[in-house]
Amino acid sequence: MARTRSSRQHRDLYREVTDRIVAALEQGVAPWVCPWRRDGEGGRPRNGASGHVYKGVNVVLTGMAGFASSRWYTFNQAKHLGGHIRKGEKGTQVIYWTFVDARNSAADCNVGDEADTAKLPRRIPILKCYTVFNAEQIAWPEGSKHAVHQGDDDQVLGLGGDFDDARVLVEGTGAVIRHGGSRAYYSPGDDYIRLPDLHRFDGAGDYYATALHELAHWTGHESRLGRDLTGRFGTEAYAAEELVAELAAAFLGADLGVAGRLQHAEYIGAWLRVLKGDKRAVFTASRLAQEAADYLTARVGRVGAGEAAGGAPEALAEAA
Repeated sequence: MARTRSSRQHRDLYREVTDRIVAALEQGVAPWVCPWRRDGEGGRPRNGASGHVYKGVNVVLTGMAGFASSRWYTFNQAKHLGGHIRKGEKGTQVIYWTFVDARNSAADCNVGDEADTAKLPRRIPILKCYTVFNAEQIAWPEGSKHAVHQGDDDQVLGLGGDFDDARVLVEGTGAVIRHGGSRAYYSPGDDYIRLPDLHRFDGAGDYYATALHELAHWTGHESRLGRDLTGRFGTEAYAAEELVAELAAAFLGADLGVAGRLQHAEYIGAWLRVLKGDKRAVFTASRLAQEAADYLTARVGRVGAGEAAGGAPEALAEAA
């Protein structure tokens, strides 16, 4: 017998995504950290056919799949480009929002007594998902430009001491950075960043990963993005802010070739409490992290291809 609409099981994508990230954190692994290099093309994960750059939580979801290539394709895209999914390969689900028009009464919209009861339009975001496959999971025809090529390690951004792009971004933001001591932190009251001297780090990559983390905090100052998480996360606001900074540093690190590193492992327990208590928390944190990353890159005129500061995240499936 055909299933009725009411009998269909409702799929809670917020909970599914959150549960995947919680499971990784419970194993002591931050799923947004990518300590290995990606292939020679570098950069944030993107759709290999359209060039669309993934943002926000989709950076985390694709990173959890564990592939070195940053390029992803839908089944139909791979087929259209002459490739086919290798037997036994499983796709990775990424999310997007589509919008539907709804109508609320004037009372519901709090528009005041002067308004009549005419219906007022309102756009509601609906979370959906689709499946993509990494370039490594696809058998490409010989000579295809979409095939994964092994790059020269010495030429990959972020190896061999090549951190020029990271240095340009850190210096170009205009943030006050003071060096010295043995701690890294952002002081919101005095609006400056403190970093240990470079020689105290294991390498330049660790230095820049830490700098990106603290710069993400710096974006939250009231004179910049004005990020205040106390209303949403209450007593866990500090841990939520650390999560935003971790994610923003990971997003920027993907762009700049700076290998990810978990800056504050001691917050894993607090992050788990936040995520378990609010299934939408990781989406909020990812959105705010993307805003922070876009703000920093925009300050130095380096918004990545396919991105625009303040753009809506993954708005349409066709943009995949």
